[in-house]
Amino acid sequence: FFSDMAGYTELPSESGIPWTPVLLLLLFQFCEGFAFYILAPLLPFLVQELIPGVPLEHVGYYAGYLSSYPFLGAMIGGPLFGALSDRIGRKPVLMLGLLVPKLCLLGVFVAPSFKMALGLRMLQGFFGANNSIARTYMAEVCDTHTVARGMSLLIIPFALAQVVAPIVGGLLSRPAEKYEVLDTELMRQYPYLLCITFPVVASAISLVLGFFLMPESHPGLKGVKAPSCPQSFDEALKEPLLSTSEKKSSFRDLVGVLSTRAGLMAVVLNAMLGSIHTAFVTVFPVWVVLDAASGGYTLSASTMGYIMASSGPAQLLVLPVVVPFLVRKMGFRRSWALEVGLLGLVLFITPCARELTTDPTSRLVFLAVTFCLVKVFFAIAYSNNGVFLNHAVPSTLRGVYVGMSHTIGAVFRFIVPPTASGLFAWVSQQEEPSWPLDYHLPFNLLGIMAVFAAAWSLFLPKSIESKYEEPAILKSLDEEEGQEPEAYPASPL
Repeated sequence: FFSDMAGYTELPSESGIPWTPVLLLLLFQFCEGFAFYILAPLLPFLVQELIPGVPLEHVGYYAGYLSSYPFLGAMIGGPLFGALSDRIGRKPVLMLGLLVPKLCLLGVFVAPSFKMALGLRMLQGFFGANNSIARTYMAEVCDTHTVARGMSLLIIPFALAQVVAPIVGGLLSRPAEKYEVLDTELMRQYPYLLCITFPVVASAISLVLGFFLMPESHPGLKGVKAPSCPQSFDEALKEPLLSTSEKKSSFRDLVGVLSTRAGLMAVVLNAMLGSIHTAFVTVFPVWVVLDAASGGYTLSASTMGYIMASSGPAQLLVLPVVVPFLVRKMGFRRSWALEVGLLGLVLFITPCARELTTDPTSRLVFLAVTFCLVKVFFAIAYSNNGVFLNHAVPSTLRGVYVGMSHTIGAVFRFIVPPTASGLFAWVSQQEEPSWPLDYHLPFNLLGIMAVFAAAWSLFLPKSIESKYEEPAILKSLDEEEGQEPEAYPASPL
């Protein structure tokens, strides 16, 4: 590690960022983040609303299902939207998934049964699977010198959403019980309806702005009307995504990329990091609402919302400065290993507030600080993950490759969070459990998983630090000149 660092050359400083497409993409991401974080502090309460009379110690099981079912839909939607973005461009695919998932989430909050809520969460994941294309879009509108800052900016709207969404969710949930003016039959029947209207309206406004102002980023489609490209969006929808020969070639090339160290590791590391984060934000609210006998703190939705919102300002202050600095000094690989290793350590100490202090206020401060650190380290590492994925493949395969990575990530997120919440529910039912088989267990296992991922990432090839050279461009030029194109290399890594 240190011998590599000694010979590492700093990357050049960032140059200009194309702010119009970047700001629109950030607006899209804010809507996505709000929809994600509005549900997190309300999960245990929503479970109790959907399943009246459910024992508190069983809430973890059902919260895990609600948290993981979107990724079941994403397993299907990821490759589909990835291939679609390679065919018709990134912009229409991003716009397609902007509003529909929010409407599905709205349905979850008014669902008459737990099973219907699960079905709507699955649909939300299917149509929201194109969110992975956002990182591809950012990588394509930025150059080598601006991509680190661009990826760090991509986390900022999630940080803003994390400040706003839990507070809005806590304040506007069950409004009939809190505000006399909102004590209506509709608000009593659907106690969580009001808090989800904001992301729906914001998504509709963003959709209009994106339609008129957002440029296309796909290198083969922006400003070019090649004979092989559809001339309109309607025409593209009538055509198959790929011809039979193109499907075979694309599949062969994708398998070739996944058979390389960089291609495979980028996907698996992305999946591991995402599943750790999703499991944490699933277990954390279930844990803190329990009583002291079960290791919890009996927090209300509002208090939990404030704790979860505390990490937003820290991310806003840290990400734009720290991410580019670490990348320049250490490179993408080494900085990722450092960030995820620290994430693992914080996960270990998160459930230790009760052992460290007896003062209730100090415990709340400790919870807020550890939650904040988990979110900051995750956000920094997640921005580097987007670089890994886009540096591993040529632009012609980025959409389908990132879609495939989204599917593999969805598999991890479908398994790890419900496993973690199920373990938490299991230990909560034990009589007088002791460490490690108590409420520490899921946090400790997630910490071990993070430390393992950090150690494994040190084996990423050095070539992942720079963008993939585009052999497809040379191949296209050969074909235009009537020459026999050279064999397409799977990957130079």
